[in-house]
Order: sequence, then structure tokens, then C-alpha cells
Amino acid sequence: LRLVGSEMCIRDRFGIISVSKSEGNIIIYSGNMMLKDNKKEFLESIEQVKKQTRPELKIAYKKQLTQGSISEKGGAGLGLIQIALNSDGNFDCNFQDVDDKKEFLMLEISISAN
Repeated sequence: LRLVGSEMCIRDRFGIISVSKSEGNIIIYSGNMMLKDNKKEFLESIEQVKKQTRPELKIAYKKQLTQGSISEKGGAGLGLIQIALNSDGNFDCNFQDVDDKKEFLMLEISISAN
């Protein structure tokens, strides 16, 4: 995830990814270290994306693609929108405290295997 790998995350470069199949779905777990100071902004981004309909997400994707800017790391801000489109909104996140400044962010994404 480029969003999670950008300014929101610390430079520790620690992350995990796991893929499995369950009940006709592909389940993807993705985890990265994240600064606690960025948690609120990240959760707001997830809320905003999850409340949009599929047509609204497609419009947001095209708008970000054509009018958005590229971050220092090369991301275009499309990660969560793409996740929402591919998973039909079936994704969630959890946080685990690491220390007073960091948390471990775990995304669980469910995509239909059909």
C-alpha cells in the first residue's frame, strides 16, 4: 500500500503481507508500522472511502488520477480507492500499540475469488 508506505508511516520499513483463501474469497492481510500522530487522518480516509458507492469511487479514482499530485515517494493517493473498488468495500483495519509513538496497522481486505 503506497498510502501506508508514504508520509504516514515511519521509516522503519517493516511490513508484512499474507494472502489466503476462505469461503470463495481471497483474504489479504497487509501490515505496516505507522506513526500514532497519523492514525486519525488515516481512519478519516478509510471512512470517506468506505461510505462511497462504487460509481462514486470510480469518479474519485479518475479525478485523483487526473487532478491529484504525486507524493515524494511516487504515490498518487489511489491506494484506498483501489482497495475499496477491488473489495467492494469489504476491508477493515486494526491497530496494535508498539510504543508511545508507533502503532502497527493491519489491513484485512476480502476480494471475491469468483
